[in-house]
Amino acid sequence: MLEVILLVLIPFLLALLMIKWFTDWGSRTVTRDFEAKIRAAESLINEHRVPDEWLDPYRERLAALQTRNASLQQQERLIASARKECLQRINQLIKVFERGAFVGSQRTSNELVAALQAQRRRLENEDWHFLLLSKETFKAPDRD
Repeated sequence: MLEVILLVLIPFLLALLMIKWFTDWGSRTVTRDFEAKIRAAESLINEHRVPDEWLDPYRERLAALQTRNASLQQQERLIASARKECLQRINQLIKVFERGAFVGSQRTSNELVAALQAQRRRLENEDWHFLLLSKETFKAPDRD
């Protein structure tokens, strides 16, 4: 009888532990995603800056290109890639806030969307060489 109870109880407890682990993991993932979106919106709206988390990978790749004395065309392609991806990320943020996610009222949502759209328009015309500027790694390419 004890064996039957153990055969039923042990898998049940293991299933409960797995459910708890997956729930905790999912909660942490959602929280990280939420925090990243809020930080990005804050950086764009309040600081008028593209988040460093978005630009740093491109800064590193640009530094590597410059170390190898890559052509201006290669650097320009990388910069165009950074611009495209960052503008797409802003579009994704706009969609999130248009749905009213993370905000308490439609008015707040509309204000956030308008501010993000304004930053997107500004960044469309920005000089992305200087957005990727990092004192340690970036020197502006010579332009003739």
